[in-house]
Amino acid sequence: MGTSGNGLKSPFGKVLGLSIESLTESGIRFKFPMRNELVGNSDIGFLHGGVISGMLDATGSVTAWIDVINRMKGPFTPQKAASIGAFTVDLRVDYLRPGSGEYFVSSCKVPRAGTKIAVTRMELRNNADLAIAAGTGTYAIGRVSLPT
Repeated sequence: MGTSGNGLKSPFGKVLGLSIESLTESGIRFKFPMRNELVGNSDIGFLHGGVISGMLDATGSVTAWIDVINRMKGPFTPQKAASIGAFTVDLRVDYLRPGSGEYFVSSCKVPRAGTKIAVTRMELRNNADLAIAAGTGTYAIGRVSLPT
């Protein structure tokens, strides 16, 4: 995922209105505002569960990717980073409370990573710092073919 005007080049990121709240060697924190387009049931007004799970998945895959890049030997190059991908193998989401709030922040940790698989633990919180959802993701780590 590259950066652009709203923080991301990803089409999914643009739909959500994602911005990068923080980016460190240990991971990424995404932030996105509550908007009517992200509501699952207009009568209730809570964030759609698919948005929640998609957000956790995006955060987990980017954090797994960052972890792999950090563990690579040799000098860092953008070409080397672009040649590595983190692909979802399994995703588990625990919905802890209704998705209400002015904005949401996702974060992630990598408790275990090898050369082919990374396991992540993600969390989504609202502006009141209430946990909305937690997840566990397993990602296959591999090289991707770059378009020529």
